[in-house]
Amino acid sequence: MGRKRSAARGLKGRVDLYWNLQHWDGQTAKVNAEGNIKTDRVETFTIEDGIQATAAIEGKLITNYLILRESGFPSIAVQNTEMNGKYVYLANRKKQLKKDLTVPVKIVTNASYKIKQVK
Repeated sequence: MGRKRSAARGLKGRVDLYWNLQHWDGQTAKVNAEGNIKTDRVETFTIEDGIQATAAIEGKLITNYLILRESGFPSIAVQNTEMNGKYVYLANRKKQLKKDLTVPVKIVTNASYKIKQVK
């Protein structure tokens, strides 16, 4: 008997991340991480009310870390993410969606974190 496949519950894709040691001294190290983000545009996922969709989203991620050499943990992280693409909501006559609906997507986040070490 075959197994029933369920649709994915969210986006699937990949992040290729590259690390670069930029500077160090006796107490800290500054590390830069840059990455490329890309969703699997043929992967279908289910949103509310059972509507199926696909996503074609690509972008870049850049993070700078200040690492404490004593512990190896970051104390500060500054991150920028920019992604562009589109969602395609697939036609579903039962849900009153007569043809595929394409929605452009642009996501920009800038964040700075101060990380407290708990002992």
